[in-house]
Amino acid sequence: MGTFMWTWARAHAVVAPLNLLIFYFYFFIVAANQVPLVRDGVHTAVMAAARAHAGNVEVARAACAVLRSLACAADNCVPLVRASAHAAVMAAARAHAGDVEVERAACDTLRNLAAAADNRVPLVRDGAHTTVLAAARVHVGNVEVARHACAALKYLAVAAGNKASLERDDTHKAVMAAARAHGGDVEVARAACATLRYLTQNADNRERLLWDGAHTAVKAMARAHRGDAEVVRAASFMLQYRKVYGEKCVCVVQ
Repeated sequence: MGTFMWTWARAHAVVAPLNLLIFYFYFFIVAANQVPLVRDGVHTAVMAAARAHAGNVEVARAACAVLRSLACAADNCVPLVRASAHAAVMAAARAHAGDVEVERAACDTLRNLAAAADNRVPLVRDGAHTTVLAAARVHVGNVEVARHACAALKYLAVAAGNKASLERDDTHKAVMAAARAHGGDVEVARAACATLRYLTQNADNRERLLWDGAHTAVKAMARAHRGDAEVVRAASFMLQYRKVYGEKCVCVVQ
């Protein structure tokens, strides 16, 4: 079935891309279908339709939703990045930056792809984090975008090779802003605290993180979610650091 649909999709991608994408979405939303469909290459037809109709927001929404669903399967994550699925959702997010549905699905797709350890450095190298950061800024008031964005940045920050680049591109400021905007949401707090924790593991990041108020942000999240072990654990890890600036010792453990 997957091979047939892939062949049909390539032949009709220009004629009826939206109907095709919606059909795919409902077809493989069943988890058991996700790996076979990627194995048969149907994601390439979806990406081709998205490229052919880059200016159509409905196609972008459907394409990102499809790729997000495919990326839910762990076995698909590396093959999808190898096939540049991340580039497809990044392009859709850039083209439709004002559309919250596109941005939400794009961030969630990148979050799913970043869950695979082998994808993290390539994703940052290709600028996936900048797409997520832009979405978080534009849609700061949307809690689902904030959750997906912070979770994606958390996964990306795990990789040692990403920590300096992420800090340089103000990832810490983005997750802090999301935490401020959605202070009562524990999912945002967990991902934001974890991101700051992973960034802090790079010694070269610590001074800037401190001066930009990361320690204040994690203390606020720990207070707001004192009953959540994940938030408290991540906050405690970060707040163990002390840094001496000139003659003044600033203790971040208060």
